[in-house]
Amino acid sequence: MINEKSQGTFHAIVSVEMDQEYYQPVAVVNYPNDYDWTRITEYKYFLGEKSPKTVVHFEYSMPKGEPYT
Repeated sequence: MINEKSQGTFHAIVSVEMDQEYYQPVAVVNYPNDYDWTRITEYKYFLGEKSPKTVVHFEYSMPKGEPYT
């Protein structure tokens, strides 16, 4: 389920709510070359929250905007 999509000058972020306690073993995982996204962030780790669901943010590089214009 996609909750939100925002675009900055270098990247787009897609937020996804998931019906599981955690999606990944740490707060931030970088994916430098082999995936469409460059980073997944799960802020729940930073906040120390307890919940049966989680929200993760997939960050995608954009080939336009600064510094590419």
